[in-house]
Amino acid sequence: MYEAAGYGREEIGGKVALVVFGYTTDMPYTAFLLCFHLFSRPELLEKVREKVKGKEVEGLQDCRLMKAAWLETLRVCTSAHSVREVVSDTVVDGFLFKKGAMVMGVSRTPQTAPEMWGAEPEK
Repeated sequence: MYEAAGYGREEIGGKVALVVFGYTTDMPYTAFLLCFHLFSRPELLEKVREKVKGKEVEGLQDCRLMKAAWLETLRVCTSAHSVREVVSDTVVDGFLFKKGAMVMGVSRTPQTAPEMWGAEPEK
């Protein structure tokens, strides 16, 4: 998938390592936030309880509602950064990015953009 999009082996390895280390180092924090969000929404908590009742931990990955709650927690409560080196002088929206400079894209802004997620994107 990544190779078809033009990523090299080092970039793919970097993405995989970021996911592995990101998930393992932030997992307790993110799990706490998931619990916080579920318990602050009693109707959602009840629906999740009904869906996961009697399932082993391995079976939770098949629960769409639990997965949706997890992904929504990641969207609302986390942020990822993508850092790239500018390969040639480039002008974007009037700003000059010089060859060799490092640029960072932050995912928090689109994760909370009202035009993408509605009037109250953090709810």
